[in-house]
Amino acid sequence: MDTTRESVERLIALYSRDHGNPTFGEKGDTVAALRALLTRAEAAEAERDAAMTEALSLAKTLHANHYSDVHQWEPFDYPAEVISQIDNMVAGIIESAKAERDALQAKLALAVGALKISRETHCGIAEHILQGGKNTKGIFSDSQTARLSIDKALATLTADTPKEGKP
Repeated sequence: MDTTRESVERLIALYSRDHGNPTFGEKGDTVAALRALLTRAEAAEAERDAAMTEALSLAKTLHANHYSDVHQWEPFDYPAEVISQIDNMVAGIIESAKAERDALQAKLALAVGALKISRETHCGIAEHILQGGKNTKGIFSDSQTARLSIDKALATLTADTPKEGKP
């Protein structure tokens, strides 16, 4: 901001030199307007600096927590550019969360399917036993099918799950 301040002060000095000491009337209004413009420019610069500080803090936190494997990343130099980086990181986080959700939903669907097969199989076995059925040949086959379905679902569900005591 020093260059803007210096430029406006130089402009006021040149104006004063050419027009005398402008403190009243139209000349005074011009100098007052220039000083007000400088004050607004300095306030805008302070806001921009505060926005940049906050944007950098957020961008660095997102990078550290979600993209630390990207070693060549550096924040850009202007607030709008840093906000664009933040937008891209958040979009990536959302996509990753959606993919994780979809994978979990697929695992859940598999588990629910296995439980339904098991339930139906065991209900059929119970019905057969209640009706006094002597032929157990089909019962063992149905029970084996249900067990294999549940084993497959459990293997899928636990494939990405850390074991106890391990991260």
